[in-house]
Amino acid sequence: LDPVRDLAEESRALAGDVDDPVVGSHYHMVLGMEAMFRGEHERSVRENDTCLSALDGIDPHRLANEFPIDDYVYPLAWRGWSAWLTGRPDEAVGWMQAARDRVTTGAPAPFGLAIITNLSLLIEVFRRDRQAAAVLIDELLECLDRCGLAWPYPHFTVAESWLWFQDGDVDAGIERSRRVMSDAAENGVGQAFWFVYAIVAVAELGRGRATAGLAA
Repeated sequence: LDPVRDLAEESRALAGDVDDPVVGSHYHMVLGMEAMFRGEHERSVRENDTCLSALDGIDPHRLANEFPIDDYVYPLAWRGWSAWLTGRPDEAVGWMQAARDRVTTGAPAPFGLAIITNLSLLIEVFRRDRQAAAVLIDELLECLDRCGLAWPYPHFTVAESWLWFQDGDVDAGIERSRRVMSDAAENGVGQAFWFVYAIVAVAELGRGRATAGLAA
């Protein structure tokens, strides 16, 4: 995160020479994300709100064409995650819904839609909202299928396993979770294994296998 901040501050200095609100706002989005991951949520909110203000009224097609995702969407998502991490779950859902609304109505950005749906899904699993999680899983699978996107990240497949656990199909869910980690590792993706292990631990403990749960 230190190099991220250094590069963003370098971008801030360079952007001062360019009369372009898009160029001049990108580093705010990056700093908002960096601050959120550090747990500095007040700074994250300031950076994200500055980015949103700068991009207000900019054609979303330009943003979606110049970046992998409309840069207006990320600050909305990071506001949602900051809300969740500071104990405001209902506000978190509202921000994530705003991000999904933007990515579905602004400009075609399949990768952005997949990213935001995935981030929203994690919050719904943390909230233990089975119905909302099931809807988001269906939306993500439909997006990936329609756009021909590969998705190496284990979050959403483990969220599916969590749904199986809720329905009592614990063994199949655990087997799938472990297979997801194996496949992700083979693809060089090490992200969110903590989430997979945590879900497996809860499932193992739920069926009385304390040793396996503690190992996870």
